Formats: sequence, C-alpha cells, structure tokens
Amino acid sequence: MAVQWHPTIAEIGFAVLLALVPWGASLPVVWKSPMWFVAWLLALHILFTIVPYLAGLPVVVKLSLCVGLTGFLIACSYFPLRALWREEKAASLEGDLLGAGEVFNDDKARVAPWVQIGDSDSIFVMVPPKPGEQPQPYFQPFPDAEFRVEFGKKGPLVSTVIRDSEGHTVLTIDRNHWKVYPPFCQDKNYTENTLEVLDSSGHVVLQLRLLPQSFPMPLVQIQAEWWDNQGNGVRIMRTPGRKNGQLSPLGPKITRNESLIKPVFEYPSAKHWGELIGQNSN
Repeated sequence: MAVQWHPTIAEIGFAVLLALVPWGASLPVVWKSPMWFVAWLLALHILFTIVPYLAGLPVVVKLSLCVGLTGFLIACSYFPLRALWREEKAASLEGDLLGAGEVFNDDKARVAPWVQIGDSDSIFVMVPPKPGEQPQPYFQPFPDAEFRVEFGKKGPLVSTVIRDSEGHTVLTIDRNHWKVYPPFCQDKNYTENTLEVLDSSGHVVLQLRLLPQSFPMPLVQIQAEWWDNQGNGVRIMRTPGRKNGQLSPLGPKITRNESLIKPVFEYPSAKHWGELIGQNSN
C-alpha cells in the first residue's frame, strides 16, 4: 500500500517563504533564480497533493503537466531574469577580467606580454628580466600610477591606477581585478576581456582589451590617460589614422579635448551592458 505525503502548514509556509524571500532580500539573480525554481517545484508538488482532482490523476499525466507548466514558466521568466541580471552586471562597481589573479609561478612569469596602443601598429615589447627579478612596468606616467603587465594562467594580467585631473581615484586594477569609484567614475562597460571606463565628465580614461590568443605573443591593447594630484597628465592613444600610437602631455590648460579616446561600448551601460558599438546584443 502506497504511503501518501500530506504537506503540513509548516511545509507550505516554507515554500511560500522560499518564493518571497528573494523579492525582499538583496540577492543576486544567480541566487534568486534557484530559490524561485525550488519554490515552484514545491508548489507543484503541494498542488498535486492537496487538490483531489489533481491528486487522482495518473503519474504520467502529472509528470507531463509539471514538465509543461515548468517549461511555460521558464519561457515567460527568461527575458525578465536576463534583463535583471544584465542590470546587476552593469551596476557592479568591481569585477574581474579574464584570469584575474591567476599568476604563473615558473620562469614564464618573468616575460611580459606585448602591449599595443589601441589597434595601431605601435607595439611595445618588454626586455625579459633577469632570473629572480619581476617584470618592470611598461609605463610609469607618475610614481603612483604605473602600468604593469604580467603573464597569467589564462592570459595577460594588468595592474594600474587611473586618477582624474584633480587627483581623485577613478579606477584601480590589480591583476585584472578592477574597481571603479563613483562619483569620479560616471559609467563603465565591460566584457570578459574588455574594460572601458568614463570619468565624471564622460570622457574615456581607460580602454583595455586582453588578447591572450594573439600570435606570436599574448597582447594587451591599451588607450588611457593618467593624472597626478597636481593637474599634470598624459594620454596614450592611437592616432586618428590608426597607424601609430601617440603620447600627449596634459595639464590644467592642455586638455586636448579635440583628440579624446573614442568609446567602443554603447552607453548608458544599464541599458547596453557588454554591448560594443554597432553590435546588437539581442
């Protein structure tokens, strides 16, 4: 004789609680979605147990109804959940580029990947350091704002600090783990291997792309500007013709706004997270 399960008030309450908690709690979508899914399965199980007509249906019919209803739920909730997930990603103040923090511990770590100024023909190659020494920074516009590139297990690892013309920190990157600082960062957009950051005036102050599979060496594409707290700056970017890279000194009266770094992402990121200009994210 089969033993039938009859849900208690506590068990029904647990299912309701599991469904409602994600609405009020500050949980990411990757946590909310499984909780809602489990609550849905519990709700179906309870429904097919306490409703006499449904409880009397054959097992095959019950399974078919559950699969059909669950598929309908997934189809209806996919796009709203995807939009919520994209909003969360766009609102993040920190994140990781490809292979963040994963450093080689062998001799290969002494060789720095190549650095390219945007997509120009200007490529810099770091002379390998002696055994036991760490790679030197590719650029050091200011003593506290070096641009360092190392070999990582999945590709190049970048570290730098970007400040605005008043010395406020806009962005820090530590071996591909990045963090932006509102209100000095107006917006940013990113993918797994590309990061772009806008300062409070909406100008691009960093455009970074990691190309670990490039031949013959992993490549880092960079366009950026660095400032100290005394109003002195430097901008590294490609020329309009994309042939060469150029380095431009900046200052309180030398902003060179006629030759700003052009964005590669759509903005605002809240509506266009991860979407490159000219790319249809849908």
